[in-house]
Parts: sequence; structure tokens; C-alpha cells
Amino acid sequence: MAVARIEVVGSRVRLSGPAEGDLPLDDTTRARWSEWLARYRVAVEQRHGPASLVSLGRELLEWLDAGGWASAWLAEPGERQLEIAGSAAGLPDEVSLWSLPWEVLANQDGFLALGMQSFQVWRRVG
Repeated sequence: MAVARIEVVGSRVRLSGPAEGDLPLDDTTRARWSEWLARYRVAVEQRHGPASLVSLGRELLEWLDAGGWASAWLAEPGERQLEIAGSAAGLPDEVSLWSLPWEVLANQDGFLALGMQSFQVWRRVG
């Protein structure tokens, strides 16, 4: 089983699992998160077809793969688990990270949830 963890640590988004990495957490990242959340809401509320969600999922996965982190996680055999972690305080950046639509992560073949034997996303507080 390949377990990966994403969490906010100071001014970075910490990625751990089969590979380790950090992504910057700055105004550009926050704006990107806001855009993704808005697009997700529109796609769900207006019942757009899956194409808009697949596109969004690919962008999320591409962001995570800066430095090859997501590729290393996906190359592991077996089931995939993705933990989105944060403190009990629920700081604004943590809440935004939890709110992203991780369930729609997608690669070139489509949604990860449809192409793997098991893909689980969970959010952990504390």
C-alpha cells in the first residue's frame, strides 16, 4: 500500500510518503487553490460533465508532481491512500488544503479513483 501525506508546515506544503518534497505556500498558491475550489463548485452545482473535473484533477496532480513526488507515489504497487493532515487549530491554509477536491485527482488516463484497485482520500485533524 502506498500512503502519502500532504500538510501545511509554515510557508510550505509538505509532501511525504514514498518520496519527500515541499511546495511553496504563497499568494500564488492560495490564488490557485481558490480558483480550483471555485471551478469545482461550479462543475458540481451546474452538473458539468466529468471532463471539467478530470481537467481539474489533472491540474492538482501536476501541481503535486513538481519534483516528481506524485509520480513516485503513483509508481508504488498496490492501493493508494492520500492523507490531508492539519492541526486541531484549523488554520486558514490548512482549511483550504482540506477543502481541495482531492477525490478528483486524475492523470492522463482519467480519475485515479477509477483506474486503481483502491484509492482513498482522508482528512486528518490533530
